[in-house]
Amino acid sequence: MVWPDFNELGDLPVGIHRAKLADVVAHFGRGSAQRVAVTGRLERIYELARISGCLQRFIVFGSYVTAEPNPHDVVVGWVVTHPTGLSQMRLSGDLELSALGQREQIRPHSPR
Repeated sequence: MVWPDFNELGDLPVGIHRAKLADVVAHFGRGSAQRVAVTGRLERIYELARISGCLQRFIVFGSYVTAEPNPHDVVVGWVVTHPTGLSQMRLSGDLELSALGQREQIRPHSPR
């Protein structure tokens, strides 16, 4: 996989960057001891989600997917399918890296 260059803030360009876990680990999983440790956590979390048998998408963001040499977090989210009918579908297990702009914030949902 060819990764886009980081912007001037050390972030990936805003958008969704699809990749296999092996590509993410190869690109972001080397360097400092902290980066290697966070990569191990990411791999364990992914494996737990994968063995559920319902994983459709696994989304990775946080300082792990930046140029930060010592990322302080790896933030993940996942989308699962309902177990009914799983025998008829083949799940890809693709990952999505969500790059949020430095000034963007995730805001809690406001109840109506």
